Amino acid sequence: MVKLKSIKKLFSSSKPASSHTATFSELPTEVVDEVLRKLGPIDRIIARKVSRKFRAIIEATCRFKEIKIEIASFYNPTVSFHLDDACITYETVGQSCIVSFGKKRKKVKKRNCVDVMLDDLSSLLRNPKLNLEVFKLQFYIFVEANHRETLVNSLPVVLKSAEPLNVSEFQVKRARFDEMVPILACFEAGKLRKLSFLQSIDQYDLFETIVHLDQWKEAKVLEALFSTYLIDVEELFHFEHFKIKTDSFTTEDAIQTRDILTVSAHFQYAKLFFPENRSTELARVFDPKYEGPLSGSINYQACDANFIIDFSPHHFEIKKIFHT
Repeated sequence: MVKLKSIKKLFSSSKPASSHTATFSELPTEVVDEVLRKLGPIDRIIARKVSRKFRAIIEATCRFKEIKIEIASFYNPTVSFHLDDACITYETVGQSCIVSFGKKRKKVKKRNCVDVMLDDLSSLLRNPKLNLEVFKLQFYIFVEANHRETLVNSLPVVLKSAEPLNVSEFQVKRARFDEMVPILACFEAGKLRKLSFLQSIDQYDLFETIVHLDQWKEAKVLEALFSTYLIDVEELFHFEHFKIKTDSFTTEDAIQTRDILTVSAHFQYAKLFFPENRSTELARVFDPKYEGPLSGSINYQACDANFIIDFSPHHFEIKKIFHT
């Protein structure tokens, strides 16, 4: 991997070829292109600011598919900024931010880790040729309140400046729904296919704050596990595929589910986890003659489609069968 400070050395010569020595930015585009392709993530961010030629080439060759932001407070407040498999770390130390990538370190004075990371994120997202597919946001258990507030308030501003963001998957971990909603609203509805909510904290009963978003209504896949959510089942069956841990799944919910299956053409799979309930009563909604054990499987036919329903006192799974 080429380091930015060594770029000029690649073209230096002990014997000048002419009285005029070309600057790096004056070199043929194909030569600059070949060098910039070898840069690591942090050097690509820096190189983008050097000249218009650099910026144009960096934008044309940007291949990042996934961005993941992790914020934590260990010894110092820290943000990890993942670009695919590479990771840039921003750490607030005193009144400065230390940016690290591998063995390279850079000190940014009078800035904190969140602000510096957001500057770099903004720079990347302004690339009109960026083909980002996955955006992940993770809060660790211990995060300083002021850094969390800065990220939650500023991230939507950065994302909106890059609209439209045609991300297909959004994953968030250990966030409150009032924090998620402004961020989720920045992604292009209809393009956003998968939503993953992992270990949401507090406010699980405010799930209703998110179901009104077009991004929710037009998504196709949902994973909402590790926390318990309070939600009406009718808010779930626009998804083709979903897994969720709910506070309950009653006989009335099972009846509502059965009625939805009779008219839904797009539904494929669902799995709900919940506290213990009377699973045989749920089974009889789909097979009134069921007299089997608390855990089992039954076949159900609706809307010219066949389903396998697997159940126990703690889960209810529905799988559409596709005949070949």
